[in-house]
Amino acid sequence: MKLNKAVAILTRPHWIFVIVALMFGVVFVGLTPPLWGLDEPSHFARAYQISRGELLPHVKDGSIGDLMPDNFIKLTNYRTYDILDVIHGSDIIHRKDVTDASMYDKIGDAVPSSSQSDFWSFATYSPVAYPGAVIGIVISNILKLTLLQTLFLARLFSLIVYVAIAAFAIWLMRDKKLVWLFFIMALVPTAIFQASTISADNVLIGLSLLFFALFFRALLDDSKNKKVFFGLIAAAIMLPLVKVNYIFISFALLFVPGDFFLSKKVSVIYKTASLSFAVIASVAWTHLTKVTSVSLISQRADHVSIVPTEQISFIISHPLYFIEASLRSIIIYGDRYYQQALFTISDNTIALPIILTVMLSIVLVGIPIYARAEIQNVRKQICLLGVGAIASSITIFAALYVAFTPTGWWFVDGIQGRYFTPLIIPIVLLVTLMIPVKLQVHKPNLARMVYFVSVVCLGVGAVYLYQALY
Repeated sequence: MKLNKAVAILTRPHWIFVIVALMFGVVFVGLTPPLWGLDEPSHFARAYQISRGELLPHVKDGSIGDLMPDNFIKLTNYRTYDILDVIHGSDIIHRKDVTDASMYDKIGDAVPSSSQSDFWSFATYSPVAYPGAVIGIVISNILKLTLLQTLFLARLFSLIVYVAIAAFAIWLMRDKKLVWLFFIMALVPTAIFQASTISADNVLIGLSLLFFALFFRALLDDSKNKKVFFGLIAAAIMLPLVKVNYIFISFALLFVPGDFFLSKKVSVIYKTASLSFAVIASVAWTHLTKVTSVSLISQRADHVSIVPTEQISFIISHPLYFIEASLRSIIIYGDRYYQQALFTISDNTIALPIILTVMLSIVLVGIPIYARAEIQNVRKQICLLGVGAIASSITIFAALYVAFTPTGWWFVDGIQGRYFTPLIIPIVLLVTLMIPVKLQVHKPNLARMVYFVSVVCLGVGAVYLYQALY
């Protein structure tokens, strides 16, 4: 009986997620060369800075940085040249991203050096974005581990934090049909790859899943649990503290019914105060980090100078041109954005078979149709949540047009599909509400299909990553 009970527990969606996510996450941690996560040197440097108790990044001459160990800088420089060799190389058929894997071991096989130099390429995210990485770095410093071991431990704890947040989100939806949408989105290769490297995206994606789970729990649950409401408030505050673009998602808090308290006025006060704090805190952080004064000389590969104030002036003078540039970018690069939102698995572009995107898309659209009866009564809130997701997407285009695109360009440069991964759930729900189709699937069959698609996508991603790298 105890064995049957243990099996029953471990076969619940949130536990299956934990097993699959940790298994493939550890594979990605091991396969991905040191600092080969997306912008991983900048994120590691920021987490390293926070681990020393320095919560605010330092700005100097239009750049953000601080002192970092010399062997980290040496490792970063080698990693950059190794990546550029592949980007500008001509050997496409026999692709091998990593020139010499032993070089990473040689450079990183020592404790972070006491000799330090300026490293002016730090990320600007708040400490909310790096709990796992900071824990890993602190433990590594206590144990006096090597630089490579520090990177590995920081990645491992980042993965654990993501898995814990996402598993909790799935558990919150455990008795709803929508649980499968949360399950499969938590396991898309982009989410697992980002979770297995040092990045702000792992917490961002995890928090978005948690916010949406709490949001639907509040809407669909008959028993109004105040813990759900306060959890929703906490997630609404933290989301924009990681990336201010997602403040429009936090505003979905307004659409939650006000019957968690005896008086609706009390609920309105809580909502207003919470959202006001979220806005003030995220804007204050942006001001404190002086993001708007950075990027005078951008990190573009072509070294074109970017002056945000000039681009802002251009947008104000030519608003229709910015809209046209954004629409043109979506038309030309929209397929790539969507593919990357699901299948970003390297700092170098590794294209996975398009059939995986098709297969995953069918499941993503099919689940909300299958759960239509469950969400029928909250159509209005879903539409408003979808509008918030679209508004966040627009701010992403605006931010990249200002901070990364030369003044007056005809498209928005620097957009990566992973920026939209946290927004897929509300956008998919919004789209499927407009599809007048019913779908009846036996629950065990749906579960098997979701498990199969998730594992296949991650498995193929791991194989392609290994083949491309080594």
